[in-house]
Amino acid sequence: MNRNVLVAIMKEKWDVVTEGFANCPVLTLTNSGKGAYAFFLYKEPYLGKQTQMISSFFLDVLGVSATTYYWGFRGADPSEFYGDGVGVYDFTRLQLFRDLNVYTELARRAKIVCADTSASIGDFLSIDDWSSKSVAIIEGRNLRAHMPHLTEKQHRVVEYNEKSTNDIHAKTEACAPHYTTSCLFNSVGKRFEDVEHEFEYHPEPVASNLRGLPYE
Repeated sequence: MNRNVLVAIMKEKWDVVTEGFANCPVLTLTNSGKGAYAFFLYKEPYLGKQTQMISSFFLDVLGVSATTYYWGFRGADPSEFYGDGVGVYDFTRLQLFRDLNVYTELARRAKIVCADTSASIGDFLSIDDWSSKSVAIIEGRNLRAHMPHLTEKQHRVVEYNEKSTNDIHAKTEACAPHYTTSCLFNSVGKRFEDVEHEFEYHPEPVASNLRGLPYE
């Protein structure tokens, strides 16, 4: 493929992602238009809400699997570069290798939830509920008791996400402390199946997990 065509395709993806997350209260896109991975940095009061390899914000709120990139620091302290309070889990790395339609849908979802932190997409969580759920997880509370207002579908999605991400995180930690690429590929480098969710505004099931894992 002609290099100019590739550059144009990547620009389209970057434009969509940049616009979708513009002025989002949760996180900031740090490298718009640069490279093949989008790097997001979380903002207060959402710092410290995540504790695993997979970003719970992207998975629980947007239905997208992407990493927090905590393993990429390999012992370095991000607060030395980004300021006090910023930890290794306060980033998300999203690959841009999928079709443009994937990022168009991601941007559409991001615009909705970022404009209203109480809004949710289908049976995913709102930003407010994700934030509350994250605190409950860290404090070891029972999620069903802590968040009785969620629908049964939402509870099932959250429980599935927690189980799957716990498993992935445990496999990732098997590669500590160096987190070499070869170890990560051997330990967690597998393909996943998209989970279908029904959306009221869409007549057909929509694949929710627009996979963003760098080791796919």
